[in-house]
Amino acid sequence: MVAVVLRDLWAMPVTMSDFEQTAHTTLANDVFAYLEGGAEAELSLHQNRAAFGRIGLLPKLLADCGGGHTRVTILGQPAAHPIMVAPMAFQRLFHAQGENATALACAAQEAVMVLSCQTSTAPEEIAAIPGRRWFQLYMQADHDSTMSLVTRAVACGAEALVVTLDAPINGLRDREVAAGFALPDGVRPVMLDPLPQPHRPQLQDGQSVVFDGMMVFAPTWKDLTRLIADSPVPVIIKGCLRAEDARRFVDAGVAGIIVSNHGGRVLDTVPAPVTRLAAVVQAVGQDVPVYLDGGIRRGSDVFKALALGAEAVLVGRPVMHGLIVDGARGASQVLRRLRDELEVTMALCGCATVAGITPDMLAPFEESRP
Repeated sequence: MVAVVLRDLWAMPVTMSDFEQTAHTTLANDVFAYLEGGAEAELSLHQNRAAFGRIGLLPKLLADCGGGHTRVTILGQPAAHPIMVAPMAFQRLFHAQGENATALACAAQEAVMVLSCQTSTAPEEIAAIPGRRWFQLYMQADHDSTMSLVTRAVACGAEALVVTLDAPINGLRDREVAAGFALPDGVRPVMLDPLPQPHRPQLQDGQSVVFDGMMVFAPTWKDLTRLIADSPVPVIIKGCLRAEDARRFVDAGVAGIIVSNHGGRVLDTVPAPVTRLAAVVQAVGQDVPVYLDGGIRRGSDVFKALALGAEAVLVGRPVMHGLIVDGARGASQVLRRLRDELEVTMALCGCATVAGITPDMLAPFEESRP
């Protein structure tokens, strides 16, 4: 009996890689392709993770780390740690409780959750679960529709809007298309379904489906400025990679910037966000907080992002892997593991607090294989 229990414990997922591998054994091929796939040749998807491996750590020795902690401030409010949950659409694809289970995991681990604009669970349901939440927003074709989403999200407890700007149209996700992915019955973007459908222009001969069809609805700087003026909560933008864009966002009045390439799912061969983080941080200075999204798989990755100037990080796919494996408990285990790894990395690098994580603790690292 003891041997059986020990064997079962040994088989339980521990690391992010464990959860990922276990999750993959339970997913249908098309859902697997949807979750894990990237744009086109998926070069950016792979670089998001590989880029962290090219950054090494330089520990400070004999540091006094007694009484250390991971506490930070996120958007003016105290937080137990700098690990947030990124917006991920249609979470009921991965578990029957979907976004509710993720919200429970975030509550258990004191993590800020960013609810997707394409949530498959009504925000009114999720609002009954304690915890801090932001709302990811895709600006709609007309301002009234956008503000109806904002009003509903804020009424359900959203503290901030995360306006995703790097996907005005869908990228070409070849793996997903080849797998024939389609949303199953009962999984829908419940916040978007009630909105009126925009009138699509009738294309003339010689006109482009992309430029004359899809992109006529894409948001502009004017739309963002109007949203910031009308929003009852702070507006954070997601998808910035260019320092000059970051500076312009600050001038427009955003409350924060998330350096991200949409998990490599929209445009291939854009650089890994961690390689653009320092430039964006330098461009905005102390004016607004900068966050990192993309490629986090270890607590040491979190440490590296903080050393490069991020105030917090967002984690997406690993949390979904935990959700697939064991619902709220699995997602909670993933978040706890990341925090534990961050604490160990901090202690071994001589950092008692997040404030002590500085750029001089990083160095180039190239793995050599025999």
